[in-house]
Amino acid sequence: RPITRDLRWGVPVPSTDLDGGDVECEGKVLYVWFDAPIGYISATIEWARDIAGDENAWRRYWITDRGTANDAQPRLVHFLGKDNIPFHCIVFPAMLGGQGDARKGDDFMGPQAGERWVLPDNVPANEFYNLEGRKFSTGDNWMLDSARLFDVFGLDALRWYLTASMPETADSNFQFGDLQARVNSELADTIGNYASRVLKFTLSKLDGVVPELDGTHEHASDLAATKAACQTAIDDVGALLGACSFRKAAAALLDLARFGNKLFDERAPWKSRKTDMTACKIALHCNIQVLATLSVLLTPFVPDAAARLRQMLAMPALDSGPSAEHRAGANRWVAETLPAGHALGEAGILFAKIPDEVIAAERERLGAKDAS
Repeated sequence: RPITRDLRWGVPVPSTDLDGGDVECEGKVLYVWFDAPIGYISATIEWARDIAGDENAWRRYWITDRGTANDAQPRLVHFLGKDNIPFHCIVFPAMLGGQGDARKGDDFMGPQAGERWVLPDNVPANEFYNLEGRKFSTGDNWMLDSARLFDVFGLDALRWYLTASMPETADSNFQFGDLQARVNSELADTIGNYASRVLKFTLSKLDGVVPELDGTHEHASDLAATKAACQTAIDDVGALLGACSFRKAAAALLDLARFGNKLFDERAPWKSRKTDMTACKIALHCNIQVLATLSVLLTPFVPDAAARLRQMLAMPALDSGPSAEHRAGANRWVAETLPAGHALGEAGILFAKIPDEVIAAERERLGAKDAS
């Protein structure tokens, strides 16, 4: 792959090679995508020197011991579009790997004996994202005004839809109809309505506390099944997020919400309350555990709604900051449980449905020259 261009502008190619010989480079400049990835390292070096106050701090991100265990190494992940794959998967690693020991001088800042450059561990490359079947075009006003969309639809709805529709494995589309369908069906119905049914019933019929369990009842095994479903969801969503498979991670989260809906409908506590109060309590206890786990799983996707759900469950806010404690626990995600007797908060609305007229108005704006 050529690393030079015949242009009048750009960084000139040196006329002397590394062995001191002259090379014919007149009129040659470095191709920008050969030169640009080095900026990732040089920017980190500038950060270390000018902001961190430690000129060697950059090394913990870009240099690693050859014998260091994988879980102790820095992990380099490149998020990009598919047209930049060759430069991040071939050119950049080749540049780093090509710095042999024989080329090192006293002022060499890279890996020393027993060290190596940190190479890309994963390169999640999205494919092309279109708008209602057409390429984005600011000139034709075939575009999305992000500030307006946040005002109209809200942060959580857009985060969820962009995750669910992102072109992870193939070209995809932003479609207003699909946005409405996913928000109304997946967020408002499958998750929001489920939470409302469970919490409002518990608040009105069982004094708003997590009910006790009777381990001798025939439905007592529901708790083990619920715990297994919650931990499976935690494991699956965590692994998929770690692998940057965001669409599949969102789908795994929905699987747990569907499990909870099915359990609630099958056990029908509004019926068993009249005939078998113990069964009613077991059903609600199990479904509250599902909601507790959902409040964790929802956080990376719809953080505002997740925080509201935790308030409804009277659970403490999650620490999502860069603290050492948070980092230490990041790989130990577990299903949260609420003990019997725990007092719940007030039930509320997690997600609002998007009406047809809002979608129609946004569609009319596409391509309109006077849209503002």
